[in-house]
Amino acid sequence: MGAERSAAIDRFLLGTGWGGADRVPLAGDASSRRYLRLTRAGARAVLMDAPGDRAGIERFIAVTEHLLSCGLSAPRIFARDLPAGLLLLEDFGDGLYPALLAADPAREGPLFEAAAEALAALHACPPPDAPDLGPTTLTEQAGLVYDSYLPAFTGRTDDPAKGDMQALLAEAFAALPPWRPVLALRDFHAG
Repeated sequence: MGAERSAAIDRFLLGTGWGGADRVPLAGDASSRRYLRLTRAGARAVLMDAPGDRAGIERFIAVTEHLLSCGLSAPRIFARDLPAGLLLLEDFGDGLYPALLAADPAREGPLFEAAAEALAALHACPPPDAPDLGPTTLTEQAGLVYDSYLPAFTGRTDDPAKGDMQALLAEAFAALPPWRPVLALRDFHAG
């Protein structure tokens, strides 16, 4: 991160009362955004840093507002500077399913029941102006595994099976009956 970006973050945090907070990097999501956990006097928040991605931040805000309108949990937005690509968010902590299950395997049933209930609520509350992704876009989105995860886990950037897999997915998605658009959160089980 350059000095100019660091200064923009410092100004934003100072203006929100979090200027002197300790900053610890957090794992990212399926985007190019960067997250920092902020702590001060026992309080915590998360800084989302997404320079040059105003459209992405606006989508994040729209999804947050939609989730809250559906009665689901989403981090509250405490402060925003859209031109700078910065949001100050509520910190939900580190309670990711893999860690919770490793600590207490008996919680598997209740946790996945809660996840299923959240997904059912999400599907019962269609997003406004949701694009219908259709078979072509669904196939492209499923293909992200080859672009993002394959290199990360295997060190390879290509896979000869990609074309065959894309063709099979396209065929399967094309065979599906018509559906109404629903919100799909690709980070739902991140961790």
